[in-house]
Amino acid sequence: MSSSTESLPTAGNQRPTPAMMRAIMKSTDDTDQEGVAACLGELSLPQSALPRLFLSTPLPTIQAGERKYFVRPALAPYCQTFYGAHLFRFWLINAQTIKGKTQYQVLFSGIGDVFEVLSSTHHQQYDLIQTNCTASSCIKEKLQFNGQQYQAVECRFEGWKEGKEQNKLIPCQR
Repeated sequence: MSSSTESLPTAGNQRPTPAMMRAIMKSTDDTDQEGVAACLGELSLPQSALPRLFLSTPLPTIQAGERKYFVRPALAPYCQTFYGAHLFRFWLINAQTIKGKTQYQVLFSGIGDVFEVLSSTHHQQYDLIQTNCTASSCIKEKLQFNGQQYQAVECRFEGWKEGKEQNKLIPCQR
């Protein structure tokens, strides 16, 4: 599954549940929350319409009793809070049902030009690629779950440097 600033995943898009949105908003800072409130006001939408500003895509099940979702801001209605000049924000959410109640947890949140969920896994979580670009280059960061959190395991520079096209591994910054 792959998504970029202006392209959505092609299958299974749906609006996130209110409970999923509460988990996402809990993971954001005050500035983001103020920005969302402003967006809702500008669009004349009530707080209960918050899920309309986002799309979630269910991912294939890895283990019984859990579901994973990729969540990103919708292209319409558009809320600038979760976009930059060429960036968008995204979340990987785990949904676990215990005694009939579904609990949502943000496994990863990021910002970039492209976000990919790979079919490979580590510790029962999908491997990810987060790509951030400038006008002349991109940094691709491959992330794997270490049992507690996602960490960068490989970083690649793709672009132009000193007049030459380059594609090379570089040290990860995190």
